[in-house]
Amino acid sequence: MGRLVDWQVSGSGRSRQRMALVEFRTTDGELIRTATNLNTSAIMGYSAGDALRVRFNAQHPQECIIDEQQLVPLWFKLTLIILLWLLFFAGAGIITWQSRH
Repeated sequence: MGRLVDWQVSGSGRSRQRMALVEFRTTDGELIRTATNLNTSAIMGYSAGDALRVRFNAQHPQECIIDEQQLVPLWFKLTLIILLWLLFFAGAGIITWQSRH
């Protein structure tokens, strides 16, 4: 397990890339802090300090990736939030309608 330290931004405009700066410990206890080459919307909902599962090359721990299977895509989170709000408003509408009739 590791954690998201911060975002590292390079380039500008259409060539702008956002990479996750992660920190984790190897099996030997060595602390590694490196930017991953992950540039995906799946991690955009995460903030500094959030725990992430990191996979790394044992011989070269700087070569690492974030295990994307654990990440819930941002579009899924937003869809879930919207559905919950719709259910809330639908329930409030039904209660209001029933109280008037």
